[in-house]
Amino acid sequence: MNSELTDLSLGQIELSVGSWVQMLEKASGVKAIYIGKPNPYAFELTLKSMNLNKTEVIMVGDQVSTDIKGAINFGIKSILLKTGEFEEKDLMLGYKPDYIFDSIEEILSLFDTI
Repeated sequence: MNSELTDLSLGQIELSVGSWVQMLEKASGVKAIYIGKPNPYAFELTLKSMNLNKTEVIMVGDQVSTDIKGAINFGIKSILLKTGEFEEKDLMLGYKPDYIFDSIEEILSLFDTI
């Protein structure tokens, strides 16, 4: 999946996939290959399975380090939702989404302009 060490999606900090994988890497001496966001594989597989091209999708996410970074690096538009796992400090990571909204409801305003 992805290399994130912690997750806050359930309201409390907990270990994420990356924490467990790093333990297995150290124990086995084998480096893992991550295929989740922000890796392009996740985006390629999704678009291929839906028979869509990059111009037909917008990534909607709440994490700059995975969702927005992955979308930008893959070349698709992105929407950052300031909900869920979003933290204001993440805006300093150097990845600028195409749109930033406080709630998912605000995404509907895009349909008036597209």
